[in-house]
Amino acid sequence: MADDTLYLPTKPAETDSDAGTEFNRLAAFDLATGDVKWSAAAGDKRTVIPVDVDGGNVIGYAEPTGESGGRLLRFDADSGKASLYQQHPDSDSENERDAYYPRHPPLDVYLDRGQFFIVCESLTGSEEFLIVAYE
Repeated sequence: MADDTLYLPTKPAETDSDAGTEFNRLAAFDLATGDVKWSAAAGDKRTVIPVDVDGGNVIGYAEPTGESGGRLLRFDADSGKASLYQQHPDSDSENERDAYYPRHPPLDVYLDRGQFFIVCESLTGSEEFLIVAYE
């Protein structure tokens, strides 16, 4: 949330039947009126969630695909136009997917001082936690 705007992901609904994946949009709501200011896709048929606000612009996390790592996108506060903020390595996309995808839902995702973190319960089901970090 920023000053007069609330950023929310839409429910994943659009399906790419060839790849069997769902994707969504990021929507900006005017808190004074409740109207949608804009909504934007993350591109490449990715699901996106808001993680931070930077200078009035929202930073969204676009999850990895089977071929490439996740990325952080900066969405312009006025238009919703997306630009690349941070690209995660393609070589680590499997670890990133394991930490993020619904079979192991993350406890938290956040951006702090340029570092992006995904925190989830251990893949083994123990009381340990898995933290994946990118800068």
